[in-house]
Amino acid sequence: MLRRLWAAKSLANRKAKGVSPVICPNEHGTMEIVRRASKNTFRGMVIRYDTEFWACDVCGLEVEVLRLAAENQRALSDGYRIAADLLPGREIVEERKRLGWSQDKLARAVNVGVASVKRGERGQIQTPVMDRALRSVFDGMPDNWDFQTGNRLLSLGRIKLVFTSLGKVLKRDLLEDRGNRLLHAAK
Repeated sequence: MLRRLWAAKSLANRKAKGVSPVICPNEHGTMEIVRRASKNTFRGMVIRYDTEFWACDVCGLEVEVLRLAAENQRALSDGYRIAADLLPGREIVEERKRLGWSQDKLARAVNVGVASVKRGERGQIQTPVMDRALRSVFDGMPDNWDFQTGNRLLSLGRIKLVFTSLGKVLKRDLLEDRGNRLLHAAK
């Protein structure tokens, strides 16, 4: 009974949004939207999230139309983000709006392109570094925040690694020419 009541309410909401009902291909009439808890393994983590699909009460056929598939994919993505302690898309949108910022202003504050902000808000999973940058902006960035280093300490070892890697690309030993003076000057 509860399932039917929810399905009827959901169908009414979808009709109000202009979503056409789905007819059972086995000629059993209009299918109902059903919501169900789902479980999936994603990136090695078991994720629990809600999915919606059209179902026929007579034959049990379940159909996921394109629009619902996109919503279900977003629900899986947000479920993973929550499990991995990353900001879900809806929270990124809510926090940006709380600050009264446009996507462009948030992108500039985080030092990324506006497309990265849009992808994060739509459900694409961001990297942990991007997540930390977003949280720093939303929580109020410290005055000494450095987006280039993520506020990690620079060490001679790290600088040497960068020069060595760059030297391989340039096919020359950058440290041989100037020795330790170059390392200390870089630091």
